[in-house]
Amino acid sequence: MKPTTNRRDFMMRSIQSLGAIGLSQGTIASLMGAIYSRALATEAQKLKLNEKGFRYVFVNLYGAPPRWMFDMPPTPMGSSPSNYVSGGFGNSFEISGQTIQLQNRTFTYNYGSGKSLFLPPVWGMSPTGLDFTSILPHALFVRGIDMEINSHPVSNARQVAPISGGHSLHGVVADQMGSPIAAVVTTLPSGAAFKSAKGLGSTPANPSGNPIDAIIAPFRNMPNSIPFRQELAKPVVTQFLDRIDRYAKINKMPGSTLRNALDSADQLIRLNIDSLAALWPGLLNKYTDIVNRGIRPSKGELPGVYDKIIPCVSGDLRLRFRIQDSNLMDHSDARDMIQSDSTHAQMSRQFALTEFLLTTGMSSCVDLAAGTNVLDKALVRTGLSVPIIADQHGVGAVTSIVATTLYYRALLGSLTELVSSLKSQQLFDKTVLHISSEFNRNPRVDGSGSDHGVRGGNSTIISGMFDEVSYIGNIQKNGFSGSPGTWGLAADWTFEDGTRRPIKVNDIARTITGMTNSAEIVANGYSLVRPAANGKWTPKTSGGENV
Repeated sequence: MKPTTNRRDFMMRSIQSLGAIGLSQGTIASLMGAIYSRALATEAQKLKLNEKGFRYVFVNLYGAPPRWMFDMPPTPMGSSPSNYVSGGFGNSFEISGQTIQLQNRTFTYNYGSGKSLFLPPVWGMSPTGLDFTSILPHALFVRGIDMEINSHPVSNARQVAPISGGHSLHGVVADQMGSPIAAVVTTLPSGAAFKSAKGLGSTPANPSGNPIDAIIAPFRNMPNSIPFRQELAKPVVTQFLDRIDRYAKINKMPGSTLRNALDSADQLIRLNIDSLAALWPGLLNKYTDIVNRGIRPSKGELPGVYDKIIPCVSGDLRLRFRIQDSNLMDHSDARDMIQSDSTHAQMSRQFALTEFLLTTGMSSCVDLAAGTNVLDKALVRTGLSVPIIADQHGVGAVTSIVATTLYYRALLGSLTELVSSLKSQQLFDKTVLHISSEFNRNPRVDGSGSDHGVRGGNSTIISGMFDEVSYIGNIQKNGFSGSPGTWGLAADWTFEDGTRRPIKVNDIARTITGMTNSAEIVANGYSLVRPAANGKWTPKTSGGENV
């Protein structure tokens, strides 16, 4: 297939589904040719997107690593953790000789006028040069969410599209922007759930190589001779856009998005495309370094997790790295599972690509995959290096605390850097980072694994639209048979009209569409936040209890 045909097909799929509104292939080819001619006439320095629009990133923790070790504060007001995740689990160790006792510790974050929030200890484990707490003033923690459906793929898709087959959060945010590429998505269910109210298409993230190179390929290598004269380009473009707008009006469809998208594509084509592809190595190296520093601390760091020898006692199920009982670590020190090549390469790539897309204006929406495994390579036995999965059935408590804590350090480091980059580009006040997974994890009573905590979900929203940390949601002090303790099991929340029920994904969706001024994607549910007098957003009802 000729390069020009590839470009035309790409523009049709990724910028706007032109065929869906009745344009023929010949018409599309004419329109694209006119745009190329017009685009090559001048030079542009950067894309100019809708300044009133928003950017949305779904940070997808697929596989559901336990959130009570990261962003689900189980005892946010510092109440006694005596009933928090009982039954052999915890987030840290108390070690004496060959005896390991699991504990639950907190990190105290002081803010405002004498206020404190008690978070999982990973928040106090920033590597040198990073400060995880710098993102806390912009964080809203929503705990105690009833996810309703016990399914990895279905529940994962519902985080962005609560109604099956309905419009998605990244779809309706993309509708506003007119980016050259509406959204870049993963192959996970949340990526497949992308659906725009205006017919925009999404582009899959390239899992290997230089994803920037793959994304911009359709805009490169323009032929020297264009079969359209520049002076004819503007009338041709205007003619087709007017026709589309008339069609949209008759059929009660918004018509301006295509015009905005083509203008952005026009600007993109005029950029020095090769210079964009050249950004990739630097971005990837930056996030690879951050991820590796999070995952590979020095022994003696991270009090309660990595500061002492963690003995591997024969037969201790808490040392399992797979569901079979025979898969126990056999080191003299469990910390030896972390080697010089232990990493999370997917996280490095996903955050590097996200920073590129948002800061260049190439796309305004990203479905970012940061889950599946918590470690790519863990040397669990001599000569045996395996991933530690996020879906931690049968992963023992000791293995989980070490691997998952280091994973969350890498994730927090990446989030901290992304927020810093967005702030430096004056983009953070219009950006929503939505961190979620299928559900939380509820611990098994013997400490040898964890089950689906469908009624114990959590979502965290990080945005420049917040200027003070807050949390929302009630959770139960005691779980159910086999899974006791305060790990996130949803309790009733009281909404503004007096309704009492657990928080659900519909409420998270309405919160985000409200903040981004996007079209609603659910017919029911409540926004959890409201505009504040200072132009920011604040919870309608702040706080939450363990009941």
